[in-house]
Amino acid sequence: MGGCTVVVVCALGLAQLSARGGDNKESAPTPPAAQPAAQPISATAFRETIQPLLRKYCFECHGNDTTNGGVNFESFSDVASAVAARKTWAKARKMLERGAMPPADHPTRPSEAEVASVLRWINQGVFDDDCGKFHDPGHVTIRRLNRAEYNNTIRDLLGVRLRPADDFPSDDVGNGFDNQGEVLSISPLLMEGYLAAAERVSSVALFGVDLKKPPIARLDVRKMSLAGAAQLARKRFARERYVWLPTVGAVSGTFQCPKSGEYVFRIIAAARQAGGELPRLEVHVDEAAPHVFDVTGESVLGHYELRMNLASGPHKFSAAFKNAIAEPPAPPALPRLAAARRDAKAAERVKPAREIELSRLELEGPFAIDPRDPAQASIETRKRILAADPGENDPLAERVALVLTRFARRAFRRPVERVEIKPYVDLA
Repeated sequence: MGGCTVVVVCALGLAQLSARGGDNKESAPTPPAAQPAAQPISATAFRETIQPLLRKYCFECHGNDTTNGGVNFESFSDVASAVAARKTWAKARKMLERGAMPPADHPTRPSEAEVASVLRWINQGVFDDDCGKFHDPGHVTIRRLNRAEYNNTIRDLLGVRLRPADDFPSDDVGNGFDNQGEVLSISPLLMEGYLAAAERVSSVALFGVDLKKPPIARLDVRKMSLAGAAQLARKRFARERYVWLPTVGAVSGTFQCPKSGEYVFRIIAAARQAGGELPRLEVHVDEAAPHVFDVTGESVLGHYELRMNLASGPHKFSAAFKNAIAEPPAPPALPRLAAARRDAKAAERVKPAREIELSRLELEGPFAIDPRDPAQASIETRKRILAADPGENDPLAERVALVLTRFARRAFRRPVERVEIKPYVDLA
């Protein structure tokens, strides 16, 4: 059981960091493939390659004698003065790319190789636009899902109708949007929310119930059997009913366990104290040995719990008040608890009475699931995760790898390599 939960928690972590299309390529730039060595950008290259081409094709119209368009290439005596004239080279690059310069009627025109060499020098030497270089972008924020995207991802991947991200801190907003990667940071509080949500979601997906916070079923006292002095009473100013035991009496009934596992049977009760001992409540569940609780407190409700492993299906229970003292039994019209005593005169007329009020009876659970319970096989979300069930004799690593690979393929929306899954298999 624990291994399955770890598998899904790991897989949810994979989905969170990769649901935007697989690997987070922003966070780890990959150097480009090796390119042919470009012409070195140096004073020698300018002197031996660029200046001869300018002299051959450009000085006639853009030199010291004629500066058409206000451009004088002949004034560039060295590479430093040339690189400083960025606006001039921006115009030259535009003209060369269009084939507008030299003009069509010019007696000599440069070859394509010569034009390419000048453009390469302008891009690399003047503007530093070298696509062959590897530029480290520095720190990049890890891409994560915002709250709406996280809830939708959980629904689509697992089919679980939960909204765990509603409990996360609010997403930061950038330019009016809450899905911009630059502002979606991960705080320690949010990381704790991710871990709690992963455990909750994986538990519901695999077992049909949140084992950390299982449901609480309140038993209906109107359907219980009463014996002895036990009777139903209504709370003042409320519609709720409870069982009142003014003297020896008992209440019994049944409850249903949806799955085999660990449950808590809880009685919430208060007592009216009298005599030298506390009121005692004897509780039976099925055929197990009875457990006796001392009910303390006047008009203060206490919780009295039995934690036990129960099979799925119906179970019987009873709660009996054994040590009442009242001769004759206190009439129903008398105050139920000490807080209801009206005045001293009424108290003098009342003989000492020990009473119990059973306010509520609850069943909470399961807190743990019996892995042998066949009912688990019918859970649809579990079948979606454990789509392929290898033989029980197969190595654990093989079974975990198969489950995680199938899950990650849907989470990443692409094929998954075994090396990507291995760290999570080792963890599980």
